[in-house]
Amino acid sequence: MAMQTTGDNREGDLSINAQDQVLWNGTPVTMRQLRSYLDTTQQMNPIPELHLQPDATARYEVVDEVLAVTKQAHVQKMGFVGNEYYMTIF
Repeated sequence: MAMQTTGDNREGDLSINAQDQVLWNGTPVTMRQLRSYLDTTQQMNPIPELHLQPDATARYEVVDEVLAVTKQAHVQKMGFVGNEYYMTIF
């Protein structure tokens, strides 16, 4: 499967849905595919920022596994998006 891009300088919109599915730019991926995509983005110039948006009901273990993969891939630029949603649900 070829890496799908967003068409701008930000190549990685990463989300985890309520069913604990990991999605790269809206497409389900395995952890192995995710690692490959992350490795590819870290070779780009400039290196794009990864945007991570886990669903509030996603299991912590899945989010933790995704974060471990980003660490193993030495992701240099990452931000969490959608944090304002959590202010209203708890």
